[in-house]
Amino acid sequence: MPGYDLSNLSDQWMRVEPGRADEYRSEVRRECPVGHPLQGVDVEPLTIRVFLTELVCWVPNQRVWAWVHLTWTVETDPRWPATDLFSEWNDLVEALREADRG
Repeated sequence: MPGYDLSNLSDQWMRVEPGRADEYRSEVRRECPVGHPLQGVDVEPLTIRVFLTELVCWVPNQRVWAWVHLTWTVETDPRWPATDLFSEWNDLVEALREADRG
């Protein structure tokens, strides 16, 4: 995994504790239908927003960062959960700031 610094994010983001990583990994798997960019892909959850609706993951086989807008429901439309992919950590941080979530 490339370097990243969670201190670049606002206090609205919490580090995913190792004991909770499997829960969020399973949720991403559960939500992503056929055709979604994360369907069937392994993710490494790193940080989740305090409202538990947005998750940042590392996607090792694609070598990208994923900003996932969790819906907490099984989706059938591959547009959901809304997901933005970034090849660079700093680009992700900038997108979060622009969206007033960084």
